Amino acid sequence: NWYVTRFAFKLYRKYSMRLLGHYYAQGFLFFKRENSNRIVRNVGVVANSYSQNIVLQLFNILNEFMLIGLIALGMLFYEPLAMVMALVVIVPALLLFFYLSKNKIKSLDEEKNEIGPHVNESIFQSIFGFIDIEVLNAQNYFFNKYEGFVNRLTEVQIQRTVMSNLPPRFMESVMIVSLMSLMIIGNYLLDSKAELTILIGVFALCAYKLLPSINRLAAGLGNLEGYQYTIDIVGNAQDLNYGPQQRV
Repeated sequence: NWYVTRFAFKLYRKYSMRLLGHYYAQGFLFFKRENSNRIVRNVGVVANSYSQNIVLQLFNILNEFMLIGLIALGMLFYEPLAMVMALVVIVPALLLFFYLSKNKIKSLDEEKNEIGPHVNESIFQSIFGFIDIEVLNAQNYFFNKYEGFVNRLTEVQIQRTVMSNLPPRFMESVMIVSLMSLMIIGNYLLDSKAELTILIGVFALCAYKLLPSINRLAAGLGNLEGYQYTIDIVGNAQDLNYGPQQRV
């Protein structure tokens, strides 16, 4: 884990410095027309988000798949039917949730990334231009400008947080419904109550063991989808011909 984390954050350092070199290479006119807060975001925040939410998440997802595989293998030896039933319930539910939510997660993270520089720009203008604002009596304009951006950012963050908290609740609900369905169906299909009790108990145990990894997997997949925009931005740092980045 230490080596993986070290690798990911060394990529942050590498691409952050390369992005700075990339922007330096664009020249004076680029800095005149570009929102400086967008440049600051890309160099500092986006490069860091790439290392944490793309690179580290890929390793975490791989670890969760391995852990799920080990748990499933162990449970298959103990009670194959319960393990297969648990996987048949959990995997489609996870894929369904990801399919239904991925576009929403992606749009929210992209919108948050776009609004951030406008919020910071409004703050800097309101504070560092305070004297001019007072002279021009433009307090209401800048206050309303900032309020509009921060209101939208707040709404986006609320929706994104709710989306992040949905997978555990969704999967837990699926497992409860599945357990109740198993109890009802088992009463008609199984001859022995003892067999039904064992099956339900092992099914519940499988779900209990798998759900934490499934929830972490869902969160990781959501982050991968939401932070794909960082790959495009970091892609600007791939060219090694910029002078400043030769020191990386």
